[in-house]
Formats: sequence, C-alpha cells, structure tokens
Amino acid sequence: MNTTSKSIAVQDMDQFELPSSKLVITYSKRKCNLSENIVQGVQPDLLINFNWSDYKNGTDTMLKRLIKVLKQ
Repeated sequence: MNTTSKSIAVQDMDQFELPSSKLVITYSKRKCNLSENIVQGVQPDLLINFNWSDYKNGTDTMLKRLIKVLKQ
C-alpha cells in the first residue's frame, strides 16, 4: 500500500447558503502547494487488505483482524 502524496494545504475558508434548501456550503478560497515533490508517506506495520464485498455484507474484515492482533 502506498500513501504517497504531494503536500498541499487549503486555506481561507468561506461559505454561502443555498437559497431553497438553506444548506450552508463551505469551501476553500486558496490552495497552497507546500512541496512540488512527491514524498513517501507512512507505511503501516501490518497490511490488512480491504474486502469490499465483506464490508457490504456487514463484515469489517480490517477491524476483525485488528482486534485479533491486539488480543495477541
């Protein structure tokens, strides 16, 4: 699993309200690139593969594996 990304920060939040639904929408007015380079992210000590079909059926494989590891 790779957690590589560019360092980016979003700043200067603003908001507006949708007239009909009255929902408040927030957004960033500025994007700052802190680094032009791709940096290596943190790698997990234990890689647990995600299984979407199990999760869809109500089974969280990742959580079950984590609980098993923590009990050891």
